[in-house]
Amino acid sequence: MLDNWIFLELGGSSSQTIIYDQSKDSFSFHPGILNAEKCIALACPGLIKENMVYYATNLGWPDKADPRKELNAPSIQIVENDVVAASLGESVLRSENSNLMNLHFISLGTGVGSASVFNNQAYDLDLGHLHIGGKNYCEGCRSFGCLNSELESKRLPKYLSNKNITFIAEKLATAIGIKNINSDALLALGGGISRGYPEIAQRLDELIPNNVEVTVTPEQSKSAAFAGLYHLVSRRLMEF
Repeated sequence: MLDNWIFLELGGSSSQTIIYDQSKDSFSFHPGILNAEKCIALACPGLIKENMVYYATNLGWPDKADPRKELNAPSIQIVENDVVAASLGESVLRSENSNLMNLHFISLGTGVGSASVFNNQAYDLDLGHLHIGGKNYCEGCRSFGCLNSELESKRLPKYLSNKNITFIAEKLATAIGIKNINSDALLALGGGISRGYPEIAQRLDELIPNNVEVTVTPEQSKSAAFAGLYHLVSRRLMEF
């Protein structure tokens, strides 16, 4: 039963607990990490392997971390990268049937994350650590000149000017061109920076072949990851 689950999203700047009410078919969004005697589906930064989290530097976790130990939550059953979960959620929210919409997703916030959904599967696109030139150091990939080192929030002004917006769009377009992603699929932009400055999507739409749109996630949600986690839990329940 989906009522036996809660969805938890962690990020570099905040965390959120999402509870699904099956009787009302609705979600409620709560700041922070709520304790509940339910199964947990977790979305968090880092490389995920067998429910272990690697290199979640934005969370202050060790290079190899067990989220159950870090969060003191032994009931964590599903662990997914936050951007992969958000890309899946974007597809779920945009799809009208059980077949998920093919799309690319880029999150602009504490860092730059990216993922794609194709043939009902979501996977890491890793645009953020693609080398595009530049001299900034990235703590994530521990090298110089990647997209993340140019566009992570600490590298940008608190308030973005039109010049800043153009700079961001042009850097994204450069990375997308190098990666040579499928140009027929929609590109959705999420994360706090994209949501705060929808002009970035408008400018990027002018620079690349893909149609570019801002995330459709509800205003009160941290990202679309909750919908991606909901989909993963639903799929697991169907297997039993």
